Amino acid sequence: MMTAKIEPTKNMAFSFLTNKQAQEKITGLEARVSELEFEVNSASATIEALQADAATAAETITGLTSERDKASAALATAQATVADQETTITAANDKLATFDAEVANKVQLGIANLGFKGTIPTAFKEDGDNNLTLQAFNALTPRQKMDFSKSGGKITN
Repeated sequence: MMTAKIEPTKNMAFSFLTNKQAQEKITGLEARVSELEFEVNSASATIEALQADAATAAETITGLTSERDKASAALATAQATVADQETTITAANDKLATFDAEVANKVQLGIANLGFKGTIPTAFKEDGDNNLTLQAFNALTPRQKMDFSKSGGKITN
């Protein structure tokens, strides 16, 4: 065993311990070493548990991120579908807005073409040029014929 050489300095005071005192000091130091080892082991166990929790949290985040991305894609698809449906509904509503008037006008024109007296709607004047066929003109009442003539209407074959 090797002995350390201690060189005294001016202010260095030496104190020697008795065997009993040295033994008590050693026992106290050994107890403190045991306490510190226990604390290190506890801290190591805590660190391992926290690392396991962090790994679990990372896996959960990865899963949630994947679910979020899928939900975002599904939302984008649904929004595109809604936009397409809104366009379709708007087109259908535009068609329905004039449908009843078109049906009524066609019915009246059909009745007029069969020779019955009835009102010929202005909507069936071709492109607003105020022209009627002879059959359509003959289906008008005398008052309607006069109004048609006064408004510059023309009869076509």
